[in-house]
Amino acid sequence: MKMCSSLKDIKAPNILIYNEILCDKKENQLFFVSEYCSAGNLNLYIEQNHNNLTDLQIAQIFTGILKGLLFLRENGLVHADLKPENILMSS
Repeated sequence: MKMCSSLKDIKAPNILIYNEILCDKKENQLFFVSEYCSAGNLNLYIEQNHNNLTDLQIAQIFTGILKGLLFLRENGLVHADLKPENILMSS
């Protein structure tokens, strides 16, 4: 495996910090080593709260998502697989 250099250097609020991105060219796989997100993903967070989030919680979550997407756009990047399972939540 060798180091891939693309997302590793991005450091911004609302963007997951990747410590390493490893490529296994034989198996055609990528492995991401990232910061720990203690609250899991957005889908799990919604389930754990029994689909009963307050308007304030929803607004805070969407604000964070939009800030992250804006940062990516301003830097010429696109999130190609945006879904609740891929939105990781920290405490």
